[in-house]
Amino acid sequence: MKKMTALIADDQPIVLEGLQSFLEKSPGLAVEVTATAADGRELLELAFSRPFDLVILELNLSGVDGMMALKKIRLRFPGLPIVVFSRYDDPKIVWSTIRDGANAYLLKNSPLEEWRHALDAIRQGQTFLGCGIRLEPIKRPETALVKKAVYSGEAVEDNAPGIYLLTRRESEILALIAQALSNKEIASRLYISDQTVSVHRKNIMRKLGVCNAAGLVKAAYELGIS
Repeated sequence: MKKMTALIADDQPIVLEGLQSFLEKSPGLAVEVTATAADGRELLELAFSRPFDLVILELNLSGVDGMMALKKIRLRFPGLPIVVFSRYDDPKIVWSTIRDGANAYLLKNSPLEEWRHALDAIRQGQTFLGCGIRLEPIKRPETALVKKAVYSGEAVEDNAPGIYLLTRRESEILALIAQALSNKEIASRLYISDQTVSVHRKNIMRKLGVCNAAGLVKAAYELGIS
């Protein structure tokens, strides 16, 4: 696997050094840290000066705060993977970063296995949330605008995190799960393999913060997917 060149930013030198060592020495991550930044201004200067495959940033940065830096980097580089690595687990903060363009959100106590899952998801163009993070589903999404977003992947409202996180295919599969179809039946309906359905199901559960089929059905109802 080709290594991803990474730019990482944190305002604490010991955290920055530890994260760099962790990313480069941990098996299976395939990351080479080619630049580090100690504040938001340095982060932006480096991000805009040369290409990177990945940016990892803390939200609590001096100079330019991490949220603003995230927005600026995303505006300049729409396709650049960005991971937010933070101690904050407030759902509103997490949702704001995803809405503003983060591809993954991990807590600072995330284990190696979670980093592997996050980077694998990023390489596949998916969004990843750490297992300690929960985003509350919206309660009344019964509008044409929101239903359109479910199937287009567009973000429409600050209080609609689940909709933004699901891809079109995931939304289709969640709708069929809500109809009590098995993985085999869903695979037959969508002309894909059982294994592919299983992978999508796991991704949907992770994104919506549920752990079983009942949780998926409940989430589908609350998101207006049926």
